[in-house]
Amino acid sequence: MFSRFNEIIQYRGTISGLVKRDLRGRYKGSVMGFFWNLIIPLCQMLVYIMVFSQVMRYDVPNYYLFLVVAMMPWLTFTDCMSQGTVSIVGQSNLVSKIYFPNEIIPISTVIARFINLLLTFILIFALIFIGGLGFNFEALLYLPLVIAIQFIMALGITIILSAVTVYFRDVQYIVQMVLMAGVWVTPVLFEPDMVNGFLASILAWNPLSPVISAYRQILYYKEIPDISSLWIAAAFALVQLMIAEFIFRKLEPGFAEEI
Repeated sequence: MFSRFNEIIQYRGTISGLVKRDLRGRYKGSVMGFFWNLIIPLCQMLVYIMVFSQVMRYDVPNYYLFLVVAMMPWLTFTDCMSQGTVSIVGQSNLVSKIYFPNEIIPISTVIARFINLLLTFILIFALIFIGGLGFNFEALLYLPLVIAIQFIMALGITIILSAVTVYFRDVQYIVQMVLMAGVWVTPVLFEPDMVNGFLASILAWNPLSPVISAYRQILYYKEIPDISSLWIAAAFALVQLMIAEFIFRKLEPGFAEEI
């Protein structure tokens, strides 16, 4: 397995090329080009601010910020799932004609989505600064760790889904339905202690919950996140990534034939 990881690292140039093609190609032919990667998240944030500060009023101070700091990472995760699930199928010409570790296709998809997330954080920081809400710079030191944990978690799931979808195309539609429900079992719109019963149990077992909560602790509450929960999430993400690589290697020999 580690030899495979070394091989993937040797193809880092190919990964970089695929990431650049992804970021530029999504809006190829448009006037704004790459800048749509920044404009679209900005428009999403403005919509959330308008709706949740003017239309839907919650008894949470600065609810728009409470929502945005969790919603943007959640949208990145869902984008990884929706785009990554069909990444191998969508690059069928490369898979069937050129040899390379096929994992680099979903890997490049996830990297591109997280570059968009980093651009989104520039907007979030600007929003916090303009609103005069301030920062806890000690808490901000934990932000790269949270991003890294979410990245590994998204990568593991995306690698599994991309491989399984080659054999079962219905997976992409199942993923879409699961993601629609996922926002209600992840602490994006609310805190875990705002709900109880069965939903609270699902939130507690959701491995993404401590990650999303950590974003909110750092950027909204300006607190150091719950480290013990983060380490559990990190351990889960690493084990999941190793399982994902094992499953991918088992399914990979049939890709060319199935595609």
